[in-house]
Amino acid sequence: MKSVFVLICLIPQLFQAQIKNLVLEGGGVRGIAYVGAIQALEEFDQLHSIENIAGTSVGSIAATLLCIGFNSHELQEELSSIKIQQFNDGRGIFIGGIHRTNKQYGWYKGEKLTDWINDLIEQKTGFKNLTFEQLSKMADTSETFKHLYVTATNLTQQRPVIINHNSYPNMRIADAVRVSTSIPLYYSAVFVDSCGNLYSKPPKDIAVDVLSDGGFLTNYPIHVFDAKYSIEQTIGLRLDDSNQIKQDTSGKHQLAPYEINNLVDYIGAFYNLVIENLNRCDLTPEDWERTISISTCGIGPRVKRLSEEEVNTLIVAGYHSVKKFLSDNQKN
Repeated sequence: MKSVFVLICLIPQLFQAQIKNLVLEGGGVRGIAYVGAIQALEEFDQLHSIENIAGTSVGSIAATLLCIGFNSHELQEELSSIKIQQFNDGRGIFIGGIHRTNKQYGWYKGEKLTDWINDLIEQKTGFKNLTFEQLSKMADTSETFKHLYVTATNLTQQRPVIINHNSYPNMRIADAVRVSTSIPLYYSAVFVDSCGNLYSKPPKDIAVDVLSDGGFLTNYPIHVFDAKYSIEQTIGLRLDDSNQIKQDTSGKHQLAPYEINNLVDYIGAFYNLVIENLNRCDLTPEDWERTISISTCGIGPRVKRLSEEEVNTLIVAGYHSVKKFLSDNQKN
């Protein structure tokens, strides 16, 4: 009974309190939906008050661009033009891939992804190798910029990691995005020392940890700001199948059935079962009240190039989901 009362009180508070923090879940190519979500936040004049943005995997890409001053139009321009294959780098497609997987734990190098992010950062800020500390100072003096938080998984220490201006002040932001998007076995693993320097292979004389995709343990880092801010000052964007959203909005926060018709579906079902259970186990009723679930419209997270129709469908889904959430809270 007490939890019901808390929820009733929380809903209007979400709009009365200024939203200070935004959280973007990982979700592969479906992250293009965040373009529409940000457009809705802009229309409701909610983006300007946001000071901190956390993101995982593709969410870390969108979070980075927002933190350096991108608006929804610029975000759409960049993310819609991406050809996923452009990041499939490394000499020797087959032999080279086998060698890298054996020595560096991934088929592709991932350096082109880092370079792409770095170029966008330089175009927008004038700093090619912008660090978390530098961005934090910029955010302290200008509303154009925001504090960035990127999640990763430390395989060596067997724990999640939040990369920000406190934990890794000297790490390049582009490197953090590379870490968070390190799809296991697809991109080479990243070796990181205590100062935040990255290595393509483990150095002999420096202690390093192996960092990988943030989606394993913190795909939806909704709690990252709770130690400093009240919960109603944070909203999060999730990417879910429409059947899962129906399940969640009905109050039954269990995984929806997963249709299996082939080997790809079979593997996907295992992945979904493990990752979703790991990332949902700590979500409270209050967390769901500050969560906006965006339908992925039947589009899976598999790395591929989306058609123009799929891109537009996801953007519209993101826009309408956020618009409905904000409209409903205004009425309350």
